[in-house]
Amino acid sequence: MPRAGVILYDLATSNQVGTISLPGRVDWLRYDPSGQKLAVGPGRTLDEIHVLDAATGETLARLKHRGSLWGFAWHPDGRHLATTDLSNRSITIWDTISNAVVRQFSGHEGDGIHVAFSHDGTLLASGGWDGKVRLWDFATGEPLLNMAGGGGVRFSPDDRTLGYGVEGYLARYDVASARELVVIHDEGRRNGSSETIAFNSSGTLLAYKCGNEIKLSEPSGGRLLAALPIEAWGLHADPKSSGFLVSANGRPCRLPVRAAVSTGTLEIGPLEPFGPTHQPLFLPAVSPDGGWCVLQPRSPGLSFRLDTKTGNEIVPLKAGHTGARWWSISPGGRWIASGAWHNPSVKIYDGHTGEVLKRLTLEGMSSVAFSPDGRWLVVGGTDFQFLEVGTWVVKRRLERPIGEVFPPAMAFSRDGKILALCHAWRTIRLINPHTGEEIATLEAPQAVAHFFAQFQCGCVIAGGGGGTLAGMSRLESAADSPATGVDEPRLGHAALPAGRSSAHQSSLARDCSHQRAGRLDRGCQEVSTRS
Repeated sequence: MPRAGVILYDLATSNQVGTISLPGRVDWLRYDPSGQKLAVGPGRTLDEIHVLDAATGETLARLKHRGSLWGFAWHPDGRHLATTDLSNRSITIWDTISNAVVRQFSGHEGDGIHVAFSHDGTLLASGGWDGKVRLWDFATGEPLLNMAGGGGVRFSPDDRTLGYGVEGYLARYDVASARELVVIHDEGRRNGSSETIAFNSSGTLLAYKCGNEIKLSEPSGGRLLAALPIEAWGLHADPKSSGFLVSANGRPCRLPVRAAVSTGTLEIGPLEPFGPTHQPLFLPAVSPDGGWCVLQPRSPGLSFRLDTKTGNEIVPLKAGHTGARWWSISPGGRWIASGAWHNPSVKIYDGHTGEVLKRLTLEGMSSVAFSPDGRWLVVGGTDFQFLEVGTWVVKRRLERPIGEVFPPAMAFSRDGKILALCHAWRTIRLINPHTGEEIATLEAPQAVAHFFAQFQCGCVIAGGGGGTLAGMSRLESAADSPATGVDEPRLGHAALPAGRSSAHQSSLARDCSHQRAGRLDRGCQEVSTRS
């Protein structure tokens, strides 16, 4: 038996079949996927990772690892090796042919990081003492998702499940592809981003403001379908149709959009005005059922609630709100809340009388959003506060980083099961609003989370700088976890690319003059939806 090294046994007979001598003690060892190479990790007397020929014991590579090796894993290609150090919060990727470090992943906020590759080699999972499980794109090094968990991580043989174990229990995430991920970069919007975006009620169309136009795209692939000559002062899904509600040049209108399946076209328009016409009006909010909206004068004046069906039932909101930027209407129009950009206050109105029921004072700016079930009013500022509707008592708080000045944008999924929050300048947290538990954290290489559209089927849309709109990963409900009995999320595992990295960018940035819909007030326009 060697003083320091590895002893090999035949599992079928339990007989010793060989020994491999090494200059120091070994604490870790891993076979590569082919079983032909063996990586052995250092103990107290060995400061290198040795890659050995498993049959002969010949040293094939020496990797100059420094510190206390804690976790390591072979990539399925049998060439690359991922390692972590007990006191270093990064993950190192080695090329065992060149003996060089080719990449490092950083992001964990604690030590004790374990790693595992998916069997197809596209993903690297890590779990650490910081209580997080992270998913990485191996080819690019981009962080994909950051989920609650930690500890040891392993992929199932089909890569559809990621399991982790921590503090005496086992749990798992179902891993799904992120088919909806796309970055939409518009050459016509170089100097700023669109701050008006919306899905239609079925989630089949994404509309966004670009200069003096509204553009319609496919959410799944980002293909541009139409560019409409409308200056939008507010853009929302029409819950009662597949179209949109929009303030077109200051006039509230319906924008019908219908799919003509037989011809493969979209029938768009004509615009259908409703409500007052005596002054230009913004359309900052629509109730979840589409029955009510808030209209806000462009010039100083009182905002009001309007019946979108008749256009006649007007309820003035009896106190103005200086700098009001965010508005939200509860289901049925019973309550209305407003938050301000440079005014650290929130006002809650009685939707039937227009009276102010409650005023809240925060620090910095203040965003607002009612949950689709009408149970919560979420107020964003230096943190996110969950107020119980009716009592307006704060029942839960979710912290943001100290000193964070990025807008506290947020949006609920239409079914109310997920709340997307702008946690920091490039970080979006997905929260279960009923429990406050984090489902996932999405991280982007650039600032994207200025604002969100209410999202459909788990696809989150965030606006970014430089004319970029970024679509993020899909989250779906998975089957109950056999280990925990808890309904775990199904996680889309695509990264959020920077603006020009999208494969769709060349088709999205083209001149779209041939797709313009013309004057929508003259009649219905048809736009082809076929490639």
